[in-house]
Amino acid sequence: MTITSHQVRNVLRTYGTQLKRRAGLAKEAEAGGSAIRDRVEISMDARRKQVLSQITEKLISQVVPGRAAEEEGM
Repeated sequence: MTITSHQVRNVLRTYGTQLKRRAGLAKEAEAGGSAIRDRVEISMDARRKQVLSQITEKLISQVVPGRAAEEEGM
């Protein structure tokens, strides 16, 4: 099996491209610029359930003072 010169050239070109891309990402990370952010969208029903759950937990912890400490210990 022989490796041709154009195959070696292609590998080196790809490697150089990856190094440049990695260097650019490193500079961006150093600068503290997090331009790329994940975004999560949930449905209205899921959001409603989440809010109701949070409100319920908050109300229960206010009504039964020892309950919040018990749940944290679990």
